[in-house]
Amino acid sequence: MKAITVTQLNKKNFPNITIGAILEFSTIPATYYYNDLLFMDFQDHTEFHEDAGFLEVVSATITDEVNEKLGAIYLDSNVYRKDVVSKSPEEIEAINLQMAYAPIQAEFDMYQKRKADGVDAYLLQSAKLRLAKLSGQITEEGHSAIEELLRPVRDEVVNGQWINAKAKLEAIGSESVGIDFYTELHTELTTYINENY
Repeated sequence: MKAITVTQLNKKNFPNITIGAILEFSTIPATYYYNDLLFMDFQDHTEFHEDAGFLEVVSATITDEVNEKLGAIYLDSNVYRKDVVSKSPEEIEAINLQMAYAPIQAEFDMYQKRKADGVDAYLLQSAKLRLAKLSGQITEEGHSAIEELLRPVRDEVVNGQWINAKAKLEAIGSESVGIDFYTELHTELTTYINENY
């Protein structure tokens, strides 16, 4: 990491930056005015970097992420430094709240995923049933009966409640919906639960 202080001499390179500001770079810029010459490969001219003002950044080591942070960068002889400073009570409180909230957010995100996956799974099964009806594999009445029987399963799965959906499917049993369709649904629910809970 390198840094440079914006001065009147190098301001041409940083037209929108205030003089005195310190800028940090992970890599030296390729395009750079140096001694009134425009370089298109300045990063390769290491012999000019220090004279141009690009100096190393030395950062102290943070040992306590919760209570410490790196302070403002400053020039110290021929190197830029960042010291470890204490975080303010407000910063520490914000981190503690974020850490306390993280598990809730993670669980919420999983619910959102399970719900979205449930909607997709239901729509896919509905499409299969409709095609079975249209192709004559099941009757209109059979289609309506299966849809009605599976309504409790659907209501659970589209709300991301896959475990409840499986329990409701098992309560319905295979006799009413057919062993093949039941097995397909049961396998899909079981696989999803094993992979996502």
